[in-house]
Amino acid sequence: MQLSVKSATNIFAVVVILILFTLLLWIDYTRFGDFKDSHVKISKRIVNDIKIEIERSIENKSRLIKLFSEENRELIIDLYKKPQKITLNTTFHRRLKRYFPDLFASAIATERGDPIVDDFGGNVGKMCVSDMQSFARDHYYNVRIHPNKTAYHFDIMNTWNMNGKKVIFFVSFLPDKIARLLQTGQAPNHKLVLVMADKQHLIEIDEAGSRDKITDRIDFHLSAKEQERILYSQPIEGSKWLLVDIRDENLFSDFRSEMVKELAVIFSLFIFATLLMWRLILREETRRTDAEDELRKYVSHTEVLNKELEQVNKKLEVMSIVDEVTGIYNRRYFNQHVATEWNTALRQKTPISILLMDIDHFKKYNDTYGHQAGDECLKSVASEMKSFLRRSSDFVARFGGEEFIAITLGLDEDNAFSIADKLREAIEILHIPHKESGVSDYVTVSCGIVTVTPSKEQSISEIIKLADDALYEAKANGRNQVVHKYNTSSH
Repeated sequence: MQLSVKSATNIFAVVVILILFTLLLWIDYTRFGDFKDSHVKISKRIVNDIKIEIERSIENKSRLIKLFSEENRELIIDLYKKPQKITLNTTFHRRLKRYFPDLFASAIATERGDPIVDDFGGNVGKMCVSDMQSFARDHYYNVRIHPNKTAYHFDIMNTWNMNGKKVIFFVSFLPDKIARLLQTGQAPNHKLVLVMADKQHLIEIDEAGSRDKITDRIDFHLSAKEQERILYSQPIEGSKWLLVDIRDENLFSDFRSEMVKELAVIFSLFIFATLLMWRLILREETRRTDAEDELRKYVSHTEVLNKELEQVNKKLEVMSIVDEVTGIYNRRYFNQHVATEWNTALRQKTPISILLMDIDHFKKYNDTYGHQAGDECLKSVASEMKSFLRRSSDFVARFGGEEFIAITLGLDEDNAFSIADKLREAIEILHIPHKESGVSDYVTVSCGIVTVTPSKEQSISEIIKLADDALYEAKANGRNQVVHKYNTSSH
């Protein structure tokens, strides 16, 4: 039996509504799942990045303490024997301050953990003594926060034998730099926290600093609900810390609520459109059919045009910001982006480094090997530069010709210089032949670098000028080297 137009239309409308409802449920499920997955990926990335930075900081401090101990062994032994001698104390603390500008305190103690010399003002805590005894016995120490009347801190220790006796030397540091790492590294709607998992997730450090700096809570253990919101965590080697990333309490629920509202509006609009169409179908079946055919053609054509336009726009966008030879950002995009990085560093009061790098005697390289080989050389140098400066806060661009520029946030002067010098070595180790260089048999680079903590009295153009002066000095000094300039207005 053939259905009437009205019956067929009613059945069609019901089926379409059911299909739409099912589709919206599937979209809700899929989008919410994708949203959660995306934040888990963000969490893993930032936790792994910050984990590396914290471990590197602990490792560098431990290495420098061992180096200081070796270079000043006789001074430490004399001070151990004559702890009251003022000249020895003065010399010791002056040298120590040169090694560790950010130190909180230091101590020299017996193997039982009894301080012989310290600048804690007599307030060496029980945890410090306990950790010293454990370190002397087990020859290793896992970093943790030590409460102190003056300030919460963490210790890095070293020990050696002196005439059959063990001497313990340690330096204490404030956790402010680690707190800044957490602050600059965490993503929106995420919070990075260092906790001690074996102490019921006791909070050690968050973006505000150690526990004594945290003012917005009474209980310093993560609650059960906070633990449920941990998206990812990783232990910090060499410490008792667990780095956790906690999402905001309403991150997922707010997204779900907004998504439900959007889908409800879509569903309501579609119901309204379906009822309106149902009435139109009953009145003019022929016109409805023709109109739907035309509509499908128009929508299909529009989608094709939109896709083509979108592809063209994407290509134009890439061409406008990417250097066509090296594949890294160009100077035009650097000029647009640098102000953002500067303002970020100014707002967060974190160091910013500007690195200018120039390939030594690149004109001779082009004259000798040709411009095609020169382009390949530029690509190799750019690739090596990107591999060294790959943090989310790093930015690399071609500044012009054979000159490159980079911005990096959150590194102190020593670490910024170290990265620049390792980058210089890595480029020379690429062994790109350059027989006419006059500096080396291989392609080398000269670097100028400046690291400052921005202030409103400064401008990024001044810092770039300092980096350019440092690069000029590196060239004048014989090339294949890194020159570190200091901003005189901040020193």
